[in-house]
Amino acid sequence: MLVKGVSSEGARLSSMRSATGVTEWVPTIDVSALSDSSGPLRAQCIQQMAQACAESGFFYAVNHGVAPATIDAAMEAAGAFFSLDKEDKLTIDNAKSAAFRGYIAQGLENTNGVVDEREQIEFGVESEAAPPGVMPYYLRLQGPNQWPSDATCPDFRPAVETFAVEMEEEARRLTGALAEVLGENSDVWDRFFDDPFVQMKICRYPGLESADAGVSGVGAHSDSGFLSMLVQDDAGGLQAQLPNGDWVDVPPIKHAIVVNLGEVLQVMSGGELRATVHRVQRTQRNRISVPYFWNPRLETTLADLGVSTGDASTSSGTHGGRNEVFLEYGANAFKSLARSHPRVMDRHHPDLCVVDGRVQQKN
Repeated sequence: MLVKGVSSEGARLSSMRSATGVTEWVPTIDVSALSDSSGPLRAQCIQQMAQACAESGFFYAVNHGVAPATIDAAMEAAGAFFSLDKEDKLTIDNAKSAAFRGYIAQGLENTNGVVDEREQIEFGVESEAAPPGVMPYYLRLQGPNQWPSDATCPDFRPAVETFAVEMEEEARRLTGALAEVLGENSDVWDRFFDDPFVQMKICRYPGLESADAGVSGVGAHSDSGFLSMLVQDDAGGLQAQLPNGDWVDVPPIKHAIVVNLGEVLQVMSGGELRATVHRVQRTQRNRISVPYFWNPRLETTLADLGVSTGDASTSSGTHGGRNEVFLEYGANAFKSLARSHPRVMDRHHPDLCVVDGRVQQKN
């Protein structure tokens, strides 16, 4: 596939500066034009997306379809939950969920083998729990969410569910535009998102007690899925890595959605679109963010999406060079969670293990 009209990476890199709050490398795109099905403003918006996705793999979406009040309510709900006592938070401990859903205390998740310095709640699409030991193993990612009680967080669930509904609508619109970026009709992938696999987190990074800088909240990684969307408070800390290895800040813009691509889209585009490595550095302030990961149904294969690859394709330099994109999307989703949450694996999936980035049955 060819992304046309995109300037060379080298020329773009030459005008960039290192991580000093610069946003030139992460452009701001008014996505309201995507509502115009065939007008020139839509074509201009899609060209801007093509440029951003080929060069940085990141952009800010503004004038999108998620209401500012919806974002504010989700952030307020997050703050209310994280202010609870630890015992109340642990009533929804993710170790109780075979689908990796629920609360994860600080220090219990890892990224690229390094402990994450954040606490969070994991959510997905509400469904019945998969039968224990079902195969293919990635079907075990289906299940119910865990919610704090109305007594402790009375407004939490409606705020989060409203946010998820509006983010899904925006994700579908962006998916159609990304199809056009790759020269396809906007509805070409619709059938693979009729039952999407969605992951959403609500995260809190505790502020540093000293003026030390460069302390990792989440280590360098690329996202394993299709499309990632994020809202964040004004604390800062998110950074993206340029192809030359430098890091640039992705500073907060109020009510904007930070959009970045996952490894699936990078492989689908033959590497022309970038699943950019990124990280979160802790600051002296608490940071709250709500990332939303939009993915096709678990059974979708890369061949379904038009990729003529073998059974896997290395997509990034993370995880010691062993970060692969597998034929079935569900295998990509499960590998990421399995690597990050060994407690859940030990408790709910004792028949499986992770070896060199691949999930395998024991014996």
